[in-house]
Amino acid sequence: MKKLLFTLSVVCFLFAAKAQTIFSYGPYKVSKEEFLRAFNKNNQGAENKEKAIKEYLDLYSKFKLKVQAAKAMRLDTLPNQKSDLLSYETQLQDTYMSGENFMNDLVTEAFERSKTDEEIAHLFIPILDKNDTTLAKQKADKAYTDLKNGLPFEKAVDKYVSLTEYKANKGYIGFITVFSLPYTLETLIYKLPAGGFSAIYKSKAGYHIFKKISERPAVGSLKVAQLLLAYPEGVTEEEKTQKRILADSLYKALVQGASFNDMVKQFSEDKFTYQNNGEMPFVTLGKYDSKFENAAYSIEKENGYSVPVETATGIHIIKLLKKIPVSTDDKNPDVVASMQQQVRVSDRMMVAQNKQQQEILKQVQYKKIPFDEKSLWKISDSALRSSNYQQYFKSIKKTPLFSFTKQIFYSTDWVIFIKGRSMGDNNRNTPEYFKKEMEEYVKFASQEYYKKHLDEYKPDYNFQIQEFKEGNLLFEIMERNVWSKAGADSVGLKKYYDQHKEKYKWEPSVDAIIITCADEASTQAAMKKIKADPSSWKKMAEEFEGKVQADSGRFEMGQIPVVERTNFEKGLVTLPLKNEQDGSAVFSYIAAVYHETAQRSFEEARGLVINDYQLVLEEKWIEQLKKKYPVKTDEKVLKSLF
Repeated sequence: MKKLLFTLSVVCFLFAAKAQTIFSYGPYKVSKEEFLRAFNKNNQGAENKEKAIKEYLDLYSKFKLKVQAAKAMRLDTLPNQKSDLLSYETQLQDTYMSGENFMNDLVTEAFERSKTDEEIAHLFIPILDKNDTTLAKQKADKAYTDLKNGLPFEKAVDKYVSLTEYKANKGYIGFITVFSLPYTLETLIYKLPAGGFSAIYKSKAGYHIFKKISERPAVGSLKVAQLLLAYPEGVTEEEKTQKRILADSLYKALVQGASFNDMVKQFSEDKFTYQNNGEMPFVTLGKYDSKFENAAYSIEKENGYSVPVETATGIHIIKLLKKIPVSTDDKNPDVVASMQQQVRVSDRMMVAQNKQQQEILKQVQYKKIPFDEKSLWKISDSALRSSNYQQYFKSIKKTPLFSFTKQIFYSTDWVIFIKGRSMGDNNRNTPEYFKKEMEEYVKFASQEYYKKHLDEYKPDYNFQIQEFKEGNLLFEIMERNVWSKAGADSVGLKKYYDQHKEKYKWEPSVDAIIITCADEASTQAAMKKIKADPSSWKKMAEEFEGKVQADSGRFEMGQIPVVERTNFEKGLVTLPLKNEQDGSAVFSYIAAVYHETAQRSFEEARGLVINDYQLVLEEKWIEQLKKKYPVKTDEKVLKSLF
């Protein structure tokens, strides 16, 4: 009895701690837990925690007052508010159902694997008769036994691989890295020790055994260009010899200083790259022929060339443009985002989704209820064949099939599901088909049930919904009570400007035309035109059909985008400030210079006045709300946060 009382008292204490109120506004309360969640999300790394908490408490209490004002006006019943909330709920549910929560492990694993490259060889025995795989399997088993008994891998390839295309290079593939192969094969290889070989792996095409020859630090990717002397279909040995001779002469000319771009335009037979100076998509391991990759990665310096390298496609002369090292900084947000994207678009997400499904079944407490499969399949077949489905459906006996925590699913639910998925081909209605469809039904039902009860399984879900709903209401009420009202109150704005004129001064400034260009070519052309005739800047921008944007006005000197500190003078065209990511650039034409401070007119200051006037209206509104919903803070609970 004492033990029970102690347990109950602990539970009550924990519940009370969780439900502590940090502040109230009128009859409404905000818990310590809710406030802390919001604070921690928006104040990471605050140096003075006590100061930060007090400041955020003031902001958060004002936020709750505004949201309550929106609720009092029943703005949450507006069609746009309901529609936005429903759309967000759907998106959020999809996120929780996508396997994203299992993706972090896959990203961590991919980061680790991206640090090394694996050199591999491959023994492949194809299944030549899909109806009889026995012969291929026996051959693979014998090869595996010989390997275990010490037969060198290349000799096993020579002994057991009969087709020339799979026998080439004695099974040697070269180096692969993360994302080079399907995830299952990648995992198989990365788990092998150097010098080790895998167990037999069966695919639809045949049986595979892989050997890891060696492992090295990852070499990253390359940006290259190529000059290709292509082999046409049915190429003769004589034609190959002629191309080899030409390739050697071209290579010698390049080494002696000939223009690679000119030679590409004149000789390259790669129809995809010759118009782009031979530039290819990024070269990564496992993407191209191993001979091509080895030649490309062997070039030591940027702008260096490979000797002519021959593949089945033809003869390549490769120019190295840039080496891109592997990004393994898992603390860099951009690098992490890039790796996450690669994981999302790869077959790894199937692994994440399968794990997600197993977790869902566990959380919803899936239990299969024994039922007569033979009878159910017969009923299912009859339902699909029935010309009067509704009548037949009414006659079906309701039999339990499986259950989740709060719901049982019956044979009638299953028949509705299978009817909706039927393709109308009743020849497919075999026991194997129905068993597979039952697995799909359990998956579908579990996911729908999980969605409906997300708030029970994922506490964050409720907070995210509340956060979105309140944020949307805040925007709506601010637009009505502050933003639109301030802009529309011309009399109030002018009065505020007249009372605070000293705030609205021009610092040293310029009249300028600011021109933004999409690329290098348009930048150079626009600079020529603006220098020749600055007054025609609008017409000039239109001539570039969207590649050039221009705007004019008076700007304080600090607002003009410049490469480095500039002494502005009339007629100056500033140097282009380039964006390295997309190749765009911005420059300015200086039409006039004002070195002294000066009073802004009301029209010149209007935007600034509106911003300040909005703050005035907001503060007056907050004071009214505080009278309607008095804010009271529990100092004891507040101090417990410091």
